[in-house]
Amino acid sequence: MADTYARGFRSAAAAGKRLIHDMADQLDHRTQEDAFAGKPPSVTVQKLRLAAQRVGALQPPGRQSASGVPLTKGPNDG
Repeated sequence: MADTYARGFRSAAAAGKRLIHDMADQLDHRTQEDAFAGKPPSVTVQKLRLAAQRVGALQPPGRQSASGVPLTKGPNDG
């Protein structure tokens, strides 16, 4: 049984990740020469990129019963 909630969750997480990366790119004021020379981005940009990684790593909450058994429907369940 497909979980439509999980698909919506993943698309929302991907959109949030893109938005955070765009914000980080706007705040990154390094020139290409600075970037090629190895100058690190500002702390704000680093934290935004870390936040984007964390948003990308989010997983939809699993559907479980009170006992912790996953609520999934198998192919042989009626």
